[in-house]
Amino acid sequence: MKKNIKLSKKEEDLLLKTPSREYRSIFPKYTLDFLKNEKVRIRKERGIISKNFSIFKNPKLTKEEENFLLMTTLSEASKKFPEHSTNFLKNEKVRIRKERGVTERVNTSPNPPLTSEQQDLLLITKDTYEFKELFPNHSVDFLKNEKRRIKNERGLDKFGKPINTTTEQDLLYKDKEEKIQNYAKKNKELLKELAALKKENDAFILIQENAHVSKPIELKQSSHKTECAIVLQLSDWHWEEKVNPAQVNGLNHFNLDIADRRVDQYCTTSLDIINTIKNPYNVRKLIIAIQGDFISGNIHEELMENNMLEPSFAIIEAQKKLISLIEFYLQYTDFEEILIVPSSGNHGRMSKKQKISTELGNSLEHYMYYVLENYFKDNDRINFVTQTAYHTFVNILGTMVRFHHGHFMRFWGAVGGITTSVNKSVSQWNKSLKADLDVFGHFHQTTRMKNFICNGSLIGYNPFAVSIKAEYEPPSQNLFVIDSMRGQTLFTPIVLD
Repeated sequence: MKKNIKLSKKEEDLLLKTPSREYRSIFPKYTLDFLKNEKVRIRKERGIISKNFSIFKNPKLTKEEENFLLMTTLSEASKKFPEHSTNFLKNEKVRIRKERGVTERVNTSPNPPLTSEQQDLLLITKDTYEFKELFPNHSVDFLKNEKRRIKNERGLDKFGKPINTTTEQDLLYKDKEEKIQNYAKKNKELLKELAALKKENDAFILIQENAHVSKPIELKQSSHKTECAIVLQLSDWHWEEKVNPAQVNGLNHFNLDIADRRVDQYCTTSLDIINTIKNPYNVRKLIIAIQGDFISGNIHEELMENNMLEPSFAIIEAQKKLISLIEFYLQYTDFEEILIVPSSGNHGRMSKKQKISTELGNSLEHYMYYVLENYFKDNDRINFVTQTAYHTFVNILGTMVRFHHGHFMRFWGAVGGITTSVNKSVSQWNKSLKADLDVFGHFHQTTRMKNFICNGSLIGYNPFAVSIKAEYEPPSQNLFVIDSMRGQTLFTPIVLD
């Protein structure tokens, strides 16, 4: 919103000689009404009656300046004499005419001699109305007499053609004529370009003058009648893993305290977004997708050295935080149903190598999900979708969503990112059981496409990301909305400090 601060002395002087159509460009910080009222006030204070008043010193004109004023228009004189006002020049012109007894405009130009190129151009200029544009420093009568003289000197007839010349003279004349025609053609193109620029400038001025006539948009109550569901996507916390800032060039820092603080930040920020969305939309259901890799585990020897907790203690801490998170939404929201959709990751396994058919039986996270379900079994607002396979299918308001951690999709660092690899996997899975949307994590890359959503990570940029040449991405977790009529709509990653 513009603030109408009092004008300075210089700004008041400038305002007096500025037309209203230029207010927006010269005084962008002020409103039009304020500037108009200020102009009226300043005129009254300074005793200025004339609307066309401008603050000029109007020094006395010299003899040469008076001659120039007589032979030119007021607009040209204003450009030539910027220190004089238009009214002053107009009155001076009337006075000089009376003193010299001149009843109409006269041309007191000294008519300097024409150059060779100017003489050639004069010969091919047929219409006298072009004389003033091409020869602004010469009078029309002088140019007519010069044209006749040049024709006589060069032995040309009234049409500009040679009367009696030799073959060599013909060639020489032809060469000059071609040059003159080229000059004339170039001059015509420049005049055409000048006219186009003038037309464009007039259009810009017209746009500025009509900017204030736009029709205001009225604030109306939203008539959104379709039902919506909000999805919170949680994955890749890597709770017990430590990230030393020195190992990632100061781009990230992660430990147990920072992990705890980032989850709290996600809860409060997501609650603000939920409250904003719920007002205009019919939102009845909250889905919390807990999608694995909440701990780093001991699947690599390096993790055994770097992790701050052993896997069993790490899973207990992650479980406590998830309980606190679910209780937070139970306390501060009034959703009719909170649906928990679990997916096990690859880091929570108890075996060194990844299992396929027995993956869930070897997963600490899968066991944690059963503990969570048992903990909230007496709460009527909480429902769990029990995971029995790698994929968990949930129909959310008519949109079939396929939830999974994402580690069954292979990515080998393609130029286009994970998109190609994911689309190949989704296409193959859809041949068996089709889904409208795949929701997963694992890749630590916030990506949203028409048919899939990939989550970021809580841990953020770490030494492993540096080693695989991954692009830097700040820690984040997703929130998105599914509409019963439009499918997946609003998508917002919540960046965590």
